[in-house]
Amino acid sequence: MTLCRLATLKKIVEKAVKAAITVITQEFHQKVQDLKDYVKHLEDRIDKLESAESPQSDVSDLTRKIDAVARENRQYAAAANEAEQFSRKNNIRIKGLTVISSRTGKIRRTHNWLRISRTRSRQTCSS
Repeated sequence: MTLCRLATLKKIVEKAVKAAITVITQEFHQKVQDLKDYVKHLEDRIDKLESAESPQSDVSDLTRKIDAVARENRQYAAAANEAEQFSRKNNIRIKGLTVISSRTGKIRRTHNWLRISRTRSRQTCSS
């Protein structure tokens, strides 16, 4: 009886191993086919890209774009220059005045402008 059970067990194991090998082989073949399809797709894309554009057309296209950007840059520079000149239209330039940066100089200029004597302003400030 043990021999019979051993033979049955052997048949069951052989059947399971064959089924597992079959499944693994099918999955392996499927993966290989997927890789072949992907490689074919990539080769088609490469061929399409190589035949569609030549490097010379890329260079001429880039040259045209650079020229367009340079023209646009010159237009913006001219517009900025015109705007700067226009903004200076209402400016005035005063010559002959000395610039005093201290606080007392500012007070002195204010007093001179208001025509206030210094002695009088000191009296007003101290009281």
